[in-house]
Amino acid sequence: MIKERDHPFGVWKLRNGIHGNTEQTVKVTGPLSSNHGEIVVRWAVDGRGIVLRSLWDVGPQLATGELEQILPECHQEANIWAVYPSRLTASAKIRVCVEFFEAFFRERAASHGVMRGRYRDAG
Repeated sequence: MIKERDHPFGVWKLRNGIHGNTEQTVKVTGPLSSNHGEIVVRWAVDGRGIVLRSLWDVGPQLATGELEQILPECHQEANIWAVYPSRLTASAKIRVCVEFFEAFFRERAASHGVMRGRYRDAG
């Protein structure tokens, strides 16, 4: 198990894209836990259990067959934020960088059959 952000420990909130994007809460337990993503991925590769990670995080292991996706129709929301000083709000470099990552992650999500979220200016 992994503890991340503001998610309760041991609880996965999965959305099922096949069944109208409904959310289901799943309680998970196990003998191992960490707050370090690379460690839990290593445990999964070593056959010590299942892991809920972003496709961009485990893509190489999925491609080589080290990991297998067992619930491809399910996903969990994950936000990515561009954090920068307010004085740079009008910066063309910041805007281009944010637009690049927005397009990059949108294309990656679409290539995996999931299209969630969009860029929002937090103001």
